[in-house]
Amino acid sequence: GTPNTGNSDAPEIRIEHEPAIKTANATEIEDTEETSESQTQETKIERDPISRKVKVHFVAVGSAPMMKKTKFLISGKEQFGILQERMRKMLKIRNANGTGNGSGAVASLFMYINQSFVPSPEDLVGDLGDLFSVRDELQIHYSLQEAWG
Repeated sequence: GTPNTGNSDAPEIRIEHEPAIKTANATEIEDTEETSESQTQETKIERDPISRKVKVHFVAVGSAPMMKKTKFLISGKEQFGILQERMRKMLKIRNANGTGNGSGAVASLFMYINQSFVPSPEDLVGDLGDLFSVRDELQIHYSLQEAWG
């Protein structure tokens, strides 16, 4: 065969090496992922439920006694069960079996998150605040008889 001198009608084929470009893009993506992971870890530290306070708004339901002050800042590390005992004391309510911190009438106390469910006594207020706060406020409805659920 005769060498191609550029005078033929055959199309010229050029091979471009794209691996260098792909490698550069892959490196950029990895760097971005590492940055976002470290940013996520920093965000977790800032939003750690244990290290911050949660704004809680108590709302009376039915015949439950009204509180003079209904909004409190509560430590995120506080367990919901401890919060229930504090509410009993503030409302001067004793457990139905006569035990508890309350000094007044014997009654049950039901506390609901967002008018729908009763959290476990071991749940942290900070976790509940992260999951169920509306406009940076955790609403807890309280009642002397079962209201929801």
